[in-house]
Amino acid sequence: MQDTANDKNYSLRFNPPREWFGHLNYNIHFFGLFHLIEDVRKKFYIDDTSQVVAGSVMFQNRYRKPRKMIEIGSYKGESTLMFAASGLFDEIHCIDPHDGYEEANDMFGETWESVQSDFFRNTKQFKDKIFYHRGYSHDLVNRFGSQDFDFVYIDGSHEYDDVVRDISDYSSKTSLILAGHDYGNSHEGVTRAVNEIFGKPYKRYMDSSWMVYKKRGKYYSL
Repeated sequence: MQDTANDKNYSLRFNPPREWFGHLNYNIHFFGLFHLIEDVRKKFYIDDTSQVVAGSVMFQNRYRKPRKMIEIGSYKGESTLMFAASGLFDEIHCIDPHDGYEEANDMFGETWESVQSDFFRNTKQFKDKIFYHRGYSHDLVNRFGSQDFDFVYIDGSHEYDDVVRDISDYSSKTSLILAGHDYGNSHEGVTRAVNEIFGKPYKRYMDSSWMVYKKRGKYYSL
C-alpha cells in the first residue's frame, strides 16, 4: 500500500490517469458507460412500446414502466451516479463489500474508508433511489427475486470463477439486460467467462463494458 493519499484525485471512471485514455484525447471510461446507458434507454423504449396492449407511443412516453437495476461492484459510486443521473431507474441496488483486496486502492493510495466515503458523497443526490447492500454478491443473491430487475451490471471480482458465479447467480434476476465491465481489458477471467457462457457479448463498449439481452426468456449475443 502506498503511504501517500490520492493527492491527484484519480478515480476509475471520472478522473483516471491520462495514459488510460489510450491513443484518444478524451475519457473513454466515461463515454463508454455513457454509450451503454444510451443503449439501455433504447432497449427500454423498445420493450415499453412492444408489449401487448402497450398503448400508443404518446401513452408510453407519459406513463413509462418503473425500472430497477442491480450494480455488482460500485466502488466509489461513479458509475452509480451516471446510472442514477440518466433518470432511467427508479431503484438502483448497489452491492459492494468495500473490503478485501482492491488493486485500485494500491494504485491510487486509497483506503476502504475513503472509497466508501466517496461512494456516499457521489450518490447523495439520489439517496432516495439508491439502496446500498454492503457484502459479497454471492452472499446477498437470495435477497433479490427472479426477474425483479430490468438491468444488472456486473463489475465485482474479475476472477474467472467469481465472474461465472455472478453471471449464474444474477442472470435470472433481470428480465431484460445483463451487462458488465472489463471485457477484453487485460482481465482474462472476465472475457473467458462471458465468451464461454454467451459466445460473445451482443455489444462491446470503449470502456470495456459488455452487454447481452433477453428476448422471450433467452439471452441474445452476437
